[in-house]
Amino acid sequence: MSAVNRNVPAYGSLDDSEPIRSNFNTIANELDALETSKAAASHTHPDATTSVAGFMSAADKAKLDNVAAGATANATDAQLRDRSTHTGEQAQSTVANLVADLAAKAPLVSPTFTGTVTLPAGQVVNGVTLTNAGGTTNFLRADGAYAAPPGGAVTDGDKGDITVSGSGSVWSIDNDAVTTAKIAAAAVDATKIASNAVIAVKIAASAVTNTKIGGGAVSNAKLADAPANTIKGNNTGAAAAPSDLTPTQVTAMLDTATTSLKGLMSDADKAKLDGVALGATANSSDATLLNRANHTGTQTATTISDFTASVQATNARVTVENNGTVVGARRAINFIPGTNVSLTIADDAANEEVDVTINASGGSVSPAISAAALKLAYGNFGGL
Repeated sequence: MSAVNRNVPAYGSLDDSEPIRSNFNTIANELDALETSKAAASHTHPDATTSVAGFMSAADKAKLDNVAAGATANATDAQLRDRSTHTGEQAQSTVANLVADLAAKAPLVSPTFTGTVTLPAGQVVNGVTLTNAGGTTNFLRADGAYAAPPGGAVTDGDKGDITVSGSGSVWSIDNDAVTTAKIAAAAVDATKIASNAVIAVKIAASAVTNTKIGGGAVSNAKLADAPANTIKGNNTGAAAAPSDLTPTQVTAMLDTATTSLKGLMSDADKAKLDGVALGATANSSDATLLNRANHTGTQTATTISDFTASVQATNARVTVENNGTVVGARRAINFIPGTNVSLTIADDAANEEVDVTINASGGSVSPAISAAALKLAYGNFGGL
């Protein structure tokens, strides 16, 4: 930008042009000072370093884009590899050969062996020295020796409360053989009753009463199977045996949620919730939002009613002087062509100005000046 030309000549019959020249020079000086304070268009900025702030380089931007939002620094590689710092549990399958090696070992509790188990001769178990003379039919006596069972095999037949069959291999307890008097107190618990062993035909009428069922003795597994997707309950409105309720029956029994109690969502609440946008937040009160003191941003003049007319009616006056003497202050200046002077005036709406060209029609007259120069000297004329 070059320095502003300060050579503003006098203009023909505009004898009072000195204020224009003086104000034009003042504005030109201010423009020169403004130009001097600005950097050249081709100037550059250094990139930021670890010790000096600056502009972000393209490499740093690419690196930053590859960092996940909210990322944190990891521990060192040595700390992450150190098993003593690891948390949680590790599956056996992730340890080489561990599953296979454990499968080849017998469990310490109730081990199951296959094939023939041979005990070493002379092995002492609980103070008893074992021998290898047991064979497949003898039993181990308390003195460490093997012997055949005394009395021979049990023959088939009714032995009183027990009936033997299958050449002595099947022993069955007779019906009604087990009475309360024959069962020691607390001798029968859940672990001693086979699954599904107790059926209705084996229980005497009225034999099971509340006093004979221990607290917590009836588990879910001992209840009758429930149909799929049902809940045990009573929806009759009165005391009654439980029944298998469907989801519709269950929800019909539940209360609708209120502002103070939990419950089912009503159809009205569901419709209201569906009308709320995802992630919506509560607005401030209407009074706060309507208060112009709380508004942000800018507003164009065209959105304010009567703004342009009001500004034009109240905008600043232009003071016109004649050789230093104030003639008047008005919102507009009226150009009147004098002797040997003609005026060409055009409204330049795009540049928000009115262009005035002063032409000499004869005699000695200085070159024309446009309203733009006058605008620099005096500000925007009324209506310009």
